[in-house]
Amino acid sequence: MNEIIQQTLMFMASYIGLILAFYLSLNWMTKGFLSAYLKVKTSKGKKILTCVRSKTDIYYTTGRFKSDAFHYTTRDKDPKILSNVDTNAIYSSLGAFVLNVDETTDNVFTFEGAARIGTSATTADHLVKRAIMSPEIDDHFKKIVIFSLLAIGALLIIVLFLQYNMSETVKNIVQVGVV
Repeated sequence: MNEIIQQTLMFMASYIGLILAFYLSLNWMTKGFLSAYLKVKTSKGKKILTCVRSKTDIYYTTGRFKSDAFHYTTRDKDPKILSNVDTNAIYSSLGAFVLNVDETTDNVFTFEGAARIGTSATTADHLVKRAIMSPEIDDHFKKIVIFSLLAIGALLIIVLFLQYNMSETVKNIVQVGVV
């Protein structure tokens, strides 16, 4: 009986490991969007998904309104406070409220991409050009993604092998019990 429990626990641990590896790799590939999105969805409207546009990257974090100011933290864990945030800049996407923020100038962007606070049309135009002219994905990133997919595939094969062995063991136990 101990062997059945041990194999069941191994089976459960392998599936939990596979799910965890899939979640972590998906969160890494989406630049933290998945964990921030889940935090916003589980907060039941208290938090807002914040799309932060830095000089070199776009990443996601969570933020909230406290005393007429919007509070969020950057990737470097620096707290930022934006006052006079226009609530018309907040839009709904994938069932969550989203606010676009430029990290360098602390400006809020509307859904269309035009700046709401303190940015001229030329700055917005430069941001659009920067987004269009962004470099393609380099070979190093492609290698990392391929390696991650191969690792997940190997984990899946291991889980399937363990499941097959467990089913054979259960069949043997049932046959022994019948005799």
